[in-house]
Amino acid sequence: MSEVANAADTAQQAVDASARYWLAEISVAGKVYSPWHTRGDKVIRRYKDENNDREMIQNTRGRKMAILWSNVETVKPALYSQTPSPNISRRNKDADPVGRVASMVLERCVEASLSGQDFDRTMRDVVQDMLLPGQGIAIEEYAADIEGGEGAEQVSNQRSITRYLHWKDWLTNPARIWSEVWWFAYRSFLTRDEVTKKFGKEIGNAIQLDHRPEEGAKVPNVDGQEHKATVWTIWSQRHGKLFQVAPGYTDSLLAEPIDPPTKHEGFWPFPRPVQATVANDSIIPVPDFSLYQDQADGIDLLTNRIYKLSESLRLRGLYPADMDSVKRLLSDAGDTELIPVENWAMLGERGGADGLVVWFPLKEVAAALVACMDALEKQKAMLYEVTGMGDIIRGASDPSETATAQQIKSQWGSLRVRDRQRDIQRFARDIIRRKAEVIAEHFTVEALQQMSGVQLLTQQQKGTIQAYQQAMQGWQQQAQMAQQQGMPPPPQPQLPAPTPEMMKAMAEPSWEQVMGLLRNDKMRGFVIDVETDSTVEPDQQMEQQKATEFIGSVVQFLGAAEKILPMVPQAAPMLGELLLYGVRRFKAGESMETAIERFVEATVAQASQPPPPNPQLQVQQVRAQAETAKAKTEQQTAVIKGQAEQAKAQAAIAQTALEHHVNMAQTQADMALAQQQGMTAQAQQALQPPSGTAPQ
Repeated sequence: MSEVANAADTAQQAVDASARYWLAEISVAGKVYSPWHTRGDKVIRRYKDENNDREMIQNTRGRKMAILWSNVETVKPALYSQTPSPNISRRNKDADPVGRVASMVLERCVEASLSGQDFDRTMRDVVQDMLLPGQGIAIEEYAADIEGGEGAEQVSNQRSITRYLHWKDWLTNPARIWSEVWWFAYRSFLTRDEVTKKFGKEIGNAIQLDHRPEEGAKVPNVDGQEHKATVWTIWSQRHGKLFQVAPGYTDSLLAEPIDPPTKHEGFWPFPRPVQATVANDSIIPVPDFSLYQDQADGIDLLTNRIYKLSESLRLRGLYPADMDSVKRLLSDAGDTELIPVENWAMLGERGGADGLVVWFPLKEVAAALVACMDALEKQKAMLYEVTGMGDIIRGASDPSETATAQQIKSQWGSLRVRDRQRDIQRFARDIIRRKAEVIAEHFTVEALQQMSGVQLLTQQQKGTIQAYQQAMQGWQQQAQMAQQQGMPPPPQPQLPAPTPEMMKAMAEPSWEQVMGLLRNDKMRGFVIDVETDSTVEPDQQMEQQKATEFIGSVVQFLGAAEKILPMVPQAAPMLGELLLYGVRRFKAGESMETAIERFVEATVAQASQPPPPNPQLQVQQVRAQAETAKAKTEQQTAVIKGQAEQAKAQAAIAQTALEHHVNMAQTQADMALAQQQGMTAQAQQALQPPSGTAPQ
């Protein structure tokens, strides 16, 4: 069963991929869109004042009021008046260096792309299509130049182009609401040489050139500058492919189906078109002018009638044919000039000058003219009620109205315009989002660096700088050890030193990290948010008020934080997060976010350090320390003095004892000597012979 189903699906896909299938789809869609195309042509002819064959005014010399042109030209600058600036930032507003740098790179590249093309012209064409035929659209395309031969191709001059699509050059499958659209086709007109270059010589020679400036004309298969081939490019969401077919070549597709060149969110390379009036039964709009055409025709009718009555409002009359002097009096006579009369008596008989001329009655004409002008004003008021084009929007003002009344009329009168303004802003935001997707997916690192001017390092460059730092650190350690040992320092490594800019870029993410985020369409959608500012002319006073409010809020917060930090230094991280949370909610704070982040980091680091001493407390501490030192010194002096006196007393006692010992020793020595001497004397006496004895 599954094999049969797979075979059926394969057969159906083969049918869907055929040229005849898509040409049949385009033919059916063309018939559905044809009434809208016809109605849109009539509106544009009316806008350009080319509709002179209207039934309401048969005379081509009749006067008309360009009410459609006036309304369109009044509303256009109110809907779009300036190029929107991309506002690309981190979606979650948290501390994410890679997301911050990637957002900055992408925003600058989108700004460069917008400034490099006439984006305003494209947006104005889209707005005008919405105001006249009823809907406008533009498509985002990727283009690049391929240089070099096969195998050595290089991409250069990469571009993201916002291309306006003429309102009659695109079709969709019939649908009630836009979410039911599953294929979108737009046509291009190519010469035979362009077809040959793009699709090959075989198709270029066989294709029929079925288009020329006059729409709908069929021409033979001959070359000519005014003859071109119609080529339809079809985006099929159901198949996830792009198909290309031509009514002048029905044998096959012009090329093999391809995947979309860029993975856009929602598949389509264009935003939902801006539309005038649509209901939920069809995506084909109704032009605005069709809804007030009856009032506009009534205004033209009254304008033409007023013109004819004004032509009739001239002084005219009848006079007798035999009174030629009367004609001279009315047409040729100068100031204070007298005209002779042929028969004075007859003039008197006819009642004098009053009876000579019968004037054409102007009272009735003037009354009719006044009535027509009054009816014209009422018709205009009715039209302004239908269109919502109030006095304030048109720049008119009633002197008798108060400022409050005019402000109320301006607020309520601009509600309908605001809805259109938001739709135009939505379209501009979505087309810029697609431009950002094209740049993020296709542009090379070199292109992003040149367009953004952001100086980042690659991983290889960071590795080289880290190797240099490690080599220099090792050399310094070896030099210090050699100096301590009294040896000569080793030679310094011969490596290229990084520049200060490169050292500063070491703290930022690398190009590989940024490109990894930009190339990942899922992560990019989660991390980066693409918005735009207003496409309407800003109110300078309002902008100044917002700037003042932002500055005042920051200054007020910093003043409060300055009082808290000295008392509670631990609150520094919390206060920093509060400041960043508030700043990231102000558009003006986005350009200063990096500087404020650095300020917060420095403040937190400073708060983590010990607080500086209080000068008064420091003086008191010094005094107390001095007094303590003085008392301690005096105490030590007294102790030392007591110890000295005690030592002196002990020395005196020791000296006395020593003297006593010396004296005792001397006395003992003297006694021992005396005793020795006595014994010596006794011994000598004992050795002498008695007296009177003769020696032997």
